[in-house]
This record gives sequence, C-alpha cells and structure tokens, in this order.
Amino acid sequence: MSMLMSKYTTTAAYSIFVSVMIYQSVAKELLPDGVSDGLKRYVRRCFCYLSSLVTTTKLTMIIPETDGLVKNEIYEAADIYLGGKINPTTRRLRLSKPKTEKNCKISMENNEEVYDVFDGIIFTWRKVCKPIQKNIISSSKDAKAPIRHPEIQSFEVTFYEDHKEKLLDSYIPYIQEKAKSIADANKTVRLFTVNDEGLYDSYSNVWKSVKFDHPSTFNTLALDPELKKTIMNDLDGFVNRKNFYKETGRAWKRGYLLYGPPGTGKSSLIAAMANYLNFDIYDLDLTQLSRNPELRTIMMSMADNSILVIEDIDCSIDLADRTPSSNKKHQVTLSAVLNFIDGIWSTCGNGRIIIFTTNHKDKLDPALLRPGRMDMHLNLSYCTPSGFKILAFNYLKVEHHPLFGSIENLISNVEVTPAEVAEKLTKIDTTDVVLEELLDFLEKKKIQQDESKAVKENEGKETKDNQEKKKRVTKRIQASDEDDE
Repeated sequence: MSMLMSKYTTTAAYSIFVSVMIYQSVAKELLPDGVSDGLKRYVRRCFCYLSSLVTTTKLTMIIPETDGLVKNEIYEAADIYLGGKINPTTRRLRLSKPKTEKNCKISMENNEEVYDVFDGIIFTWRKVCKPIQKNIISSSKDAKAPIRHPEIQSFEVTFYEDHKEKLLDSYIPYIQEKAKSIADANKTVRLFTVNDEGLYDSYSNVWKSVKFDHPSTFNTLALDPELKKTIMNDLDGFVNRKNFYKETGRAWKRGYLLYGPPGTGKSSLIAAMANYLNFDIYDLDLTQLSRNPELRTIMMSMADNSILVIEDIDCSIDLADRTPSSNKKHQVTLSAVLNFIDGIWSTCGNGRIIIFTTNHKDKLDPALLRPGRMDMHLNLSYCTPSGFKILAFNYLKVEHHPLFGSIENLISNVEVTPAEVAEKLTKIDTTDVVLEELLDFLEKKKIQQDESKAVKENEGKETKDNQEKKKRVTKRIQASDEDDE
C-alpha cells in the first residue's frame, strides 16, 4: 500500500513539476514579475511537500572533472548532455564560440542549477568550481612567479535515496550514450598543444586546442597508391580490433615512424590520417618539458582515440641520454619516452596512435625502432611519377598532357620532393605554361645533381689516389730503413 501511495505521490509531484515548467514559460510573459515570482515560490513549496511524502532523505553524488591523473568520462558526458538542458528557472549560462567553429556552445555556468527528468524522476544538477587548497601539482618554472592555486570543477547531482539504483544502473548510462551521440554528431578534429601554464594548474588544463582544418586527405596525398592502400588498411585494422588487443594482452596503440627528406609529405600524411579516422592530434614538443614527471602528466591527459605526434624526434632532445643530468636544462630522458610509448604507462589510454617523424632515421636510438614501439616504418622519399600525376590533378585538374611523359621520365631520375613539384604547380598561368616551367625546373635540377655527383666522384677518386700514393711513400721509407740497417 505504501509503495502504491509512493508511486501516486511521485506521479503527482512530477505532474506539478511539469506544470510549473510550462507555467513559468508563459507567466513570465503575461504576469508582472512580482506576481509571477510569488506564485512560483508557492508552487515550489507544494512540490517540496509532496516530494517529502515519498522519502525524507536526499543524496548528492559528486562527479569530479578528473579521476586521479585521468579525465572522468562521466563528467565529460554530463557536460555535453547538460549543455542542451535549459529550464525556465535557469538564470545564467555560458556561451562560447571559437573563431574556427560554426556553432555556438552553450554550457552551465558555475553554481547554476538545472533540473532533468528521467523515467519520471527529477534529478537536480549543479556545476561547482572549487580551488584546491593543498596537494598542488607542481610549482612554477619561474621561481619569482606567484604560486598558482589550481581549481577543480565538478557536477553535483541531487536526488532522493530511493532512486540511487536508477541513477547508477539507468540514468548515468543513458547520459553517456546521449553524450556520445551528440559528440559524434558535432565532432570536429582538433589540434592540441601543451599549455605551459596548465602544467602547473590542473590535469584538466594541460592542453589547449584549436580546430584542425587541414585539407589533406588520402585522395590528395602525392604518395604511391600501394603505399596509401597499405596505410589505410593498417589504420582500419587498428581501430576495428580493440577486442583483439585486449584478448592478446596488448595495449591498444599503434606506432608509426615517418622518415625521409624535408618536403616529402610527412605532415600532410599525419593530417590525412587524422581526417581519415576523425582523431584529434596532440602535437608534443619535448623541448618544452624540463622533467620526466611533466611528460607523465601530459601523456595521461590525452584523450582516447587520438594521435600523438612528436616531430623531428632526432632534434627534440638528446635521446641518447637514459638518465637525468644536473648539468642539463631539459631532463626528459629516453627511458621516460620509451616507458610512455611501450611501458607500464602506455596501457593508461586506449586507441592511441603515436607518430614520430625524422629526417635522419640513422640518428635514432635502435630502442625506438623495434616493433611494439614503432610498428610501421614509412619511408616518404622523393616524388614519383604516380605522385606527380596526383599533384597535377589536384592543382591543374588534368589527367593527361603531352608533356607528362617527359616530366615523369625526369622525376624518375631526379631527387625532387613533392613540395617542390607542388610549388611549381601553384603558379597562376595556363596549364601548358605551368608544365613547361616545371619541365624546365626539372631539367636544370638534373644538370645540377649530375654535376654534384661528378664532383663527389672526382673527390672520391682523388682521395683514393692520395691514399695509394701515401701507401707507396710509406713502403719506400720502410724499405730505405731496412737497407740502412
């Protein structure tokens, strides 16, 4: 009987609540402010009385923004889900719109409340921002700079005790599912870089980002078609085999090493991979970091299903050092880098792709190159005839031309990067003129490279002759010494 009464009371309370919501949206326009506010307070008291008949105990669940070193996925889901929830009682909202974004983003302001009804149950949400009084993450790099007091944000959801199981078993999963649907629909690839101040603020503020609007795709890349197909198949296999990695006891990650001369399309390939997978890019400059703990902080702050890029790894830091040195400003060691891409800490994220780039593969420590760290080594070399055809179509919209044969023959015998070819194709002129200038450029480049090759061969021959001459002189001196004896 009591359960039946509780059900009827809850239904009545919910009906009154909905009526209040409808009333406030109408009364705000029709009644004077004083009358409207007074009636609103009266109805709220009635609603609270009816609610008290169901239960007298309320619970408040705290949902912090971070859980230790990692972001709290329930907080992120709630932030997305509640962004579209506006009640008639809501007074303050946060509105933002980056220059590169098309749509505005509405979110809850701190200390604002939003009511949400799920399966006939009312949940009250409140966004809270509190300073952390102790356990500050780190001190500033600059000893003269003031100590920063980091803040942590959280959601507080209040409900009656009887509805705890409903919240945990149904409501939270529902929010996560809806948030994922909203996020997928509004997903835009973003480019993240390290926020220097964030390193000493909070784990949730380590990265700052902008919309990634790079137009590169696998269709526009001037790569060999077979190589592109191999890369795309590898990416597909990676994202679709989460269970395989789990069943085989491996971290769900993939490592790529892109090497080759400057201008061969390493950055364009990274952009194409991000656009293909719809993954965010985290661009990490190791020279920004002074200690290994900072590397741990930023790696743990990365989102899942993302790409970590460390460009020019051979120039970033002295990776030959495996232990810190008190004489060096930058203390990030090779051991720390290896631990985060293939050690214990590498298992603290899912769906991550790690990309190293270098112009000089031979300078890298062999420990970086083994499978499990860098699974695929992709040599992005000089432009090929097939790469030229892709560039010609991208820039000139032509697939055939009488000069193609001569150009392709030269490209097969000249070391020219896709960037150099693309630069010649961007000129504003007729197709004939542009291709003739490209042909002239390639002919001159071949002459220069042939001359340089001849000089090197002559220098090598002279060096060899000098070495032979030196050997003969040495033998004569040794023979003379023996005769004197």
